Amino acid sequence: MALCALLAAATAMAQSNRLIIQDFEIAPDSTVTIPVTLVNEDISRGMQFNLTVPEGLTIEDMRVTKYSKSLGMSLTYSDKSDTKIIVLYQMGKSCFPPDSADVALIEFRAAHDFKGGELSVWKGRGSTMDNDPFIIEGDTAVVAVPAASLILINPTEEQYYK
Repeated sequence: MALCALLAAATAMAQSNRLIIQDFEIAPDSTVTIPVTLVNEDISRGMQFNLTVPEGLTIEDMRVTKYSKSLGMSLTYSDKSDTKIIVLYQMGKSCFPPDSADVALIEFRAAHDFKGGELSVWKGRGSTMDNDPFIIEGDTAVVAVPAASLILINPTEEQYYK
């Protein structure tokens, strides 16, 4: 019985802070705005995480939500490689309280030949009010293309007879 209680406590501790992007659909040649949700048990002064997007999906825009803005949070990100580094921070003494809330919005654009893939949130780190770092678990979202978007509307003869 004691072993079960210990394992349950360890599991709960491992899931105490997470960044989540839900699975979503996007049609080729379109954009969609998706929230990044922070589920945290620890107070967090700010956070940093990496985001890797599948081929054919790009980031058009990224901004904080009204919730994050009300806490004085700002957002910056690097756009120099396939992996984006996103930082939510503030200069004052506010913090994300223990909660589950959308903290950022990301606008994605799918290329005309986008076929779907996985989007990874990883290497998340939070910061306490004393600037002590802690781990924020990441997530993997499935990015799907609606089935109707995969059907050729006007196939060429070559495409039709393949």
